[in-house]
Amino acid sequence: QTKPRSINKIWPGKARIAVFLALALGLFGFVLVVRISQPIAISAEGGGGLRYPSPNFVKVDQSEIVSANEKACDLLLGRPTNSSISISVYLPCPEIEAAKAAAAVHRTHEERMQEENSVLPVSLLGDFSREEVAQSQNCKTHEVYALYRKQGSFSYWKSGGPAVQITEGAVPVSLKLSDLQPSTQYSYLVCYKTEEDLPWVESERHCHGPYSFSTAKARGTSFTFTIESDSEIQGDYDSEAMVSQSMTAAAAWRPDFHFHVGDFLQNDQWQYRDASYEDRLAVQLDKRRLYAPHLARVPLFLVRGNHEGEQGYDMYGEGPAARAAGRDMPTTSARARKAVFDQPEPDHFYTGNDEDYPFIGKKNNWYAFEWGDALFVALDILGHTTECDFPRASQNLGEKKQVCNPGEWQYTLGQAQYDWLCKTLKGSDATHKFVFIHHLTKLRGGASSIPFFEWGGHARDKHAPGEVGPWEFDAMRPGWPKPVHEVLVENGVDVVFHGHDHVWAFEPREGEGIVYQEVPKPNQLHDGAASAGNCVDGHYENCLPSSGYVKVDVTPGAFRVEYWGEAVDPATGRRDEGRSGQVRCGYTATAGPFGLGGPHRVVADAGCYAAARRAPGGEEEEAGR
Repeated sequence: QTKPRSINKIWPGKARIAVFLALALGLFGFVLVVRISQPIAISAEGGGGLRYPSPNFVKVDQSEIVSANEKACDLLLGRPTNSSISISVYLPCPEIEAAKAAAAVHRTHEERMQEENSVLPVSLLGDFSREEVAQSQNCKTHEVYALYRKQGSFSYWKSGGPAVQITEGAVPVSLKLSDLQPSTQYSYLVCYKTEEDLPWVESERHCHGPYSFSTAKARGTSFTFTIESDSEIQGDYDSEAMVSQSMTAAAAWRPDFHFHVGDFLQNDQWQYRDASYEDRLAVQLDKRRLYAPHLARVPLFLVRGNHEGEQGYDMYGEGPAARAAGRDMPTTSARARKAVFDQPEPDHFYTGNDEDYPFIGKKNNWYAFEWGDALFVALDILGHTTECDFPRASQNLGEKKQVCNPGEWQYTLGQAQYDWLCKTLKGSDATHKFVFIHHLTKLRGGASSIPFFEWGGHARDKHAPGEVGPWEFDAMRPGWPKPVHEVLVENGVDVVFHGHDHVWAFEPREGEGIVYQEVPKPNQLHDGAASAGNCVDGHYENCLPSSGYVKVDVTPGAFRVEYWGEAVDPATGRRDEGRSGQVRCGYTATAGPFGLGGPHRVVADAGCYAAARRAPGGEEEEAGR
């Protein structure tokens, strides 16, 4: 029988020690690698906390996640490019919010606006002036910063840059994430720390998120974007709740971005004529509140409308002294909008208006960019309309309230914007080209406005206003090679998305390869009955009432446009599930040698071809409508 060999003979003492040391070191290394390479991820969007052990990289600890509800925080994305994005951060002050609620008796600024003879209060803060709020010990100061990483990654969160100081209830601040990769999905957190907790204590830092976004898509990549228009509140037929309802539905598609085609709010009303910059800032923040829950994930692009208060003309006769001092409505409105919403400025990614204006800087009122296989062009029909020879008393505002309403040829893009538009369209080889503008001319309507003024070159017939009159383009627009519509067709524009009339209207142009698309209002009650007459006044074809939003799916060789309806049950005031979330009209367009390549390449759903409704004569818009 063979005796078992002694372990001492198999593994001498020194060998045993070496093996045991190797095993111990290996086990330690394995634990270390696992600990470093597998930080705990936040499980759901909407809330979180973190430890901050390094200025450059951060590891999330699940035990420190807190609900975002513990600290109100509005986050809005803007200016997305192929390598960066801006995050606008606003922290409400509890003391301000309580004062507003108590003094305003729960009235919104839209409800106050309906009191025709009232003037907007000096402050929307109720019993608290802004000076008192600034001295309040209850509106705290914080430092905020952003963290980001590729979506789905288990790597550490990366610092988005140095912290920025922000005070509750004050102007929002912007955090910029840079050095990002094109066509990439990212997740981000926005974190804050209160001033009394300084110096920084890891366990008392809190974050909102994670939220996600995409950098600009590369050519050959499909994507989705959404559109709405005219979400202002004009009467009891409009609803703030429906703004949130429609935006919730649109954001659920996780679009790359969201366009608003003008009349985001009503800054130009008579009640707002004497409003200060601070007042207009409060109005912008109030509207931001409705969108913030959704725009933390969806960048917002704004187009100027006739109610933004940024007209180039002197609507209420404020005079040159007010403009020279920066107190006029267009200046204070533009400043307030820029403070609350980050919009495109000319850089490596965007082109647009590069002029600097007193008290404002860049206006961000017209711009263009490419995303995937598409070119996007946003135009401003109001900002460069500076002449106004048609003062009159509006039936909407009362006999004593004179306003300035520009004449037919006075509405204009202006020479600089027109030249830039021609250059931008001609210089782009994008497969799809989309143009966004609030309204085309002084008239209501889309395709019916094409023949007139700088859009088509003709005046209206003096004896039959709805008919085409003489050619006046050369005299009225000296130095312009051709009317705007001709420029769009020659350069292959696929769709002109426009607003203003509060309805949906699908108008393909036979033989020209272009669609004029009126975008619906997102928040009109009673199935859009208040604006149904605009189908007639605008001479629209294929016209459907609001409310809802537009969803556009873009692929390298085609795109599909859909009108998704939203409705409210009048009995409950809640979303009508039976009539919401349905496609009321949709059409698909394939790319051709120029834009769509002709109407035979546009295939529309049967429901899109509603009976055309016509009205005799042309309808002018009353100021304030």
